[in-house]
Amino acid sequence: MTTPPGLRLLVIDDEPDIIEVTRVSLELLGGHSVITASSARQGLILAQDAPPDAELMDVNLADMSAMEAIQALGTSPATAAVPVILFTGEHADALAPLREQPNVAGFIGKPFSASSLGAQVAELVQGRPPVAE
Repeated sequence: MTTPPGLRLLVIDDEPDIIEVTRVSLELLGGHSVITASSARQGLILAQDAPPDAELMDVNLADMSAMEAIQALGTSPATAAVPVILFTGEHADALAPLREQPNVAGFIGKPFSASSLGAQVAELVQGRPPVAE
């Protein structure tokens, strides 16, 4: 399964290697447009300026908790409907509060393989239309 090509995806992670693997995988293997941010605050600004079709964000960012970032996205009319996919190495029990957030589409475990990333994203954003040009 692959995601419909042409999605605009925002990747937020403070690990440059994760950002690069994710970006290359989604652009080259999936045909998506990928914007990246190395902090939650930077990601929130980018999402407000041009809301993506979906956001992929690390659960453990240095500048803001995932819960704070998700709630900030949910309070803005521009980003409230943007699905958030969380990268995590956390145990499932620790993620329970995040699962209850309406815009959390799902989780991708770290480490992940570049080859399976597209299929995992596809499963979580299936049926969502790409950004209108």
